[in-house]
Parts: sequence; C-alpha cells; structure tokens
Amino acid sequence: MLRAFVEWLQEALLLLVSSRKDVKFMVAVYVALIVAGRRTADDVPAKLQAAVLEDLAALGLDGNGEPVAEEPVA
Repeated sequence: MLRAFVEWLQEALLLLVSSRKDVKFMVAVYVALIVAGRRTADDVPAKLQAAVLEDLAALGLDGNGEPVAEEPVA
C-alpha cells in the first residue's frame, strides 16, 4: 500500500515538473540515491529511467550503482 502511494507521488511530481532543468535535477537526485545504495534503477519512474541509466553508465555504474565490469581488450 505504501509502495503504491510512493509510486503515485513520484508520478504526480513528474507531472508538476515541466522544465528540462527540473528534469535534469530529478535525474541527478535519482543517480545520487542509486550511488548511495538507497534506490535502484527499478525504483526510478519510467519517464526518467533512460536518462538515469545513461548518467550511471557515464559514471561506469550499472542500475544498482555497482561498477560495470570492463570487457577485456583482445
């Protein structure tokens, strides 16, 4: 029940966010929460998920905030 409310609240906040600056801020917040181990990419609202995963990849992290294993160079 609480989880459903939190998800609803996240979606409602996203509807209030209208400018790109605000969206970038929300992406940064979710990236910080994931890096801190407080959230995972699965917790990010669908509208922001791609941008959050992109920023995490730029940091060399996966959707759980863990370092991505580098592929060996052949």
